[in-house]
Amino acid sequence: MSPVTKPRRFVIADLKWLISDPTNQPSAGLTAFRQALGRDDLFSVYVKFSRSAGCSGAWNKAKIYALAEEMEGRLPPSGEILMITAGSTIVAEARITSDGAEIV
Repeated sequence: MSPVTKPRRFVIADLKWLISDPTNQPSAGLTAFRQALGRDDLFSVYVKFSRSAGCSGAWNKAKIYALAEEMEGRLPPSGEILMITAGSTIVAEARITSDGAEIV
């Protein structure tokens, strides 16, 4: 019998790197907070980039998942901004454009 899987919620965002040397990987485990709530809202995220070659200052599409299912409710709705961080450094701005769910 195969394990029961549930759809995981994600948001799609226009992501802009704010650092001079962004990742060239297709995905990354990072942290994020909703801009409107500040750093006290910090939670872990998994980000899949549409383009793996990062370009500082360039916009990219990204799919962002909360790392833990319990944190999915913290993903912001369309129109809000999610600040992506690595440690205490803000590395990207993500403008949420839509959301969805898929089995991962």
